Formats: sequence, structure tokens, C-alpha cells
Amino acid sequence: MLDYITTKISTFPVNAAMDFSRLGGVRRLHSGKGMADIRVFVAGIILIGVLLIVLHLYRKSSQWREEEKRQKAFNDQVERLGLDGTESKIVLDIAVFSKLKKIDSIFTMPAAFDQGAAVLMKNSFSAGKSLVERKHLNQQIVSIKEKLGFKKKNYSYSSNENSFRAKGLSSRQIPVGRTVLISRINSTDASPMSADIVENNHFELKLKTKDSFNGSPGEIWRVLYQLGAVIWKFDSLVVSCQGNELILSHTENIQFINRRRFVHAPVDLHGYIARFPCAKTIDDRKREFLPQFISAKITELSGPGLLITAPLKVRTGERVMVVFELEENRIIQSAAEVRRCDNGEQGYSIAVEMVNVNEVCINELISATNNAARLMAFEEDLEKPASQPTGKA
Repeated sequence: MLDYITTKISTFPVNAAMDFSRLGGVRRLHSGKGMADIRVFVAGIILIGVLLIVLHLYRKSSQWREEEKRQKAFNDQVERLGLDGTESKIVLDIAVFSKLKKIDSIFTMPAAFDQGAAVLMKNSFSAGKSLVERKHLNQQIVSIKEKLGFKKKNYSYSSNENSFRAKGLSSRQIPVGRTVLISRINSTDASPMSADIVENNHFELKLKTKDSFNGSPGEIWRVLYQLGAVIWKFDSLVVSCQGNELILSHTENIQFINRRRFVHAPVDLHGYIARFPCAKTIDDRKREFLPQFISAKITELSGPGLLITAPLKVRTGERVMVVFELEENRIIQSAAEVRRCDNGEQGYSIAVEMVNVNEVCINELISATNNAARLMAFEEDLEKPASQPTGKA
């Protein structure tokens, strides 16, 4: 106890000095200059807070104005295309599911439309919609897609690797009666099975297999279809799956596997070539509505590819119309795309690739190319000198 009292007495002056110093600081804080500093500091904090609030409100206002602008642009497009209330709601849902920042961009982005439509269809499966409701929704999406101008044109063919150009192809072009290979993707049970196309209408693709299999709506199945030397490969959404029947939604997202390149075989065929399309400016005195064909010679076949000699200068990528006799009583006529054009001794040497040709025509061209190649090889063998037998003297 005595030690405690002694310690307190010895430290009393120091503690008193510290308390006095604190009191002095408090007095200076409450003096006029200290209060002025505090008021300036608080006013600065308040001003910064007000500026932040104003900036936040301005940004929100800009976002609201931008959203109103996009919504107005969306509504204007809906009105211009003549979409009813249900179709407008479907397009809006597709735009949301496609995760576009600007909803009015859905009218100009086919890939985003397909992505959002696939999500919308999957959600209808998850919601337990009936087959009739799912098919009706699929038909509405197809109809809207056409109104938006996303319907694809006829396909074109190329003899190069990955030859078909996706911008012109659709699963709607597979003829009824053809056999395809189908398989479930993203599954351990993904062994392919053959199926026949029993119906291919504007809205869906119906297939039938020999044996029944397990499947459910909303799954993604892969389809392989062989056309000539090329295989179409595409993934499609299952609309219905019952027993051995499978109904798939259509798609334009097609990939290609070229099984082989076409040989180049020399030929000597007579034909005609003209510019296509043939639209041009003319006067009223002379109205030429028909393409102006000129005589040409086909010097090489390579499936749907041709090498033509003609007095016609064309540009790479230009379209022309080609007519020639492949064999007796078999006339081939088709639009063709120019691959290159070189100036030769007997005119221009034009390499073209026929487009809009069907499967039957492709097979005939492949057969004619192979026959010409075999004939060329046979003639080369005949021209080789016969080997003389060697005998002993």
C-alpha cells in the first residue's frame, strides 16, 4: 500500500502536465480558427457527397434515356415489320436471352436471334409445355425469323475443303427419303444410329429409326448427312421424341466435312456463257431482257468446278450463267461463281464453280469427271512404248 501511494505521488506532476496539455488542445479546438477548419472540412465532405449523388443521378438519367431510346427503336421495328403482340413478346424474350446490350440489335443479328431462340425453346421444355405448344412456339419463331429477313438463300457448292458456305444452307434442304446418322451429344451414350427423313416441312424435320431409343425434348442431337463427296454436320434441338420417331427443329448452322478432293480431268465440251445477273441500264429503243450468251469451250471438269475458255473478261467473285452439254441429251445449266480469270492465247481462261446445283447434278458431274480422268489415264497408257523383251544372244 505504501509503495502504491509513493508511486502515485511521484507520477502526479507528469499526469497533471499531460492533462493540462489535453485541456489546452481542447481550448484551441474550440477556438475560432479550429471551428473554422472543422466547418470547411465538413462542408467539403458534404459537397463531395452532393456531387457524387448528382453524378449518380445523371448516369441513371442517361441510362433511362438510352433505354427509352432503345425501347422506342425496338417498338418502331416491331411496327414496321407488322409483328403482333405475341410475336413482339417472343422477340423481346429472345433479345433478353441472347444477352444483347441493345435489344433493338436483335433485328440485325441472326446469330444472336438463333442463340436466344434456342434458350427460349429450352425454357419451354423445362416449363413442361405440351408437344402442341412446343411445336406452335417453334412455328412462331420460324415465322418471326422470316419476317426479320433472316431466311437463308439457296446453298452453293465448292470443291475445296470445308466446301459448303454456311450462309446459304439449311436443314430444310435435305430431301425426304434420305438416310442420315444421328447421335446424342454431351452424353456417354452417343453411339450414332441411322434414321430416315420421313417429313421435312417448313417448321420441323421428322426422322424415323428402325429401333426405338430413349430421348427427351430439349436435348441436342447431332445429324450427319452425306451429299456427294461432302458430309453435312449440324446440331439440332429435339422438339419431340416418341418411340422410334424424332422431331428436330431446323437450323442453318451447318458445318461440312469434305471426304475427298475432286480430280481435274481435261475435256472438250461445247457450251455457252453469259454474265449473271444480267441487269443493266438500257435505253427505250433497245430493250435486251435476256442474258447475252457467247460461245465457250469447257476444257476441264472438276466436279462442279469448270475451266472455260471464252472471249469474256470477268472478275473474281462475279456470277455468270453457264450452259453446256455434259453428254448426249444431257444439258447442264447453272449459275456459277468466278474463281479466277486469266488472259490466254485463245481468249480468257475462266475457272468457275457452279452454284445452286442439286444432289443428282453433283453426282453426274462427279461421275463425268471420274470417267474423263479414267479415259485420260487409259490414253496415257496406250501412248507409252511397249517394253521390248530381252533375250540371250
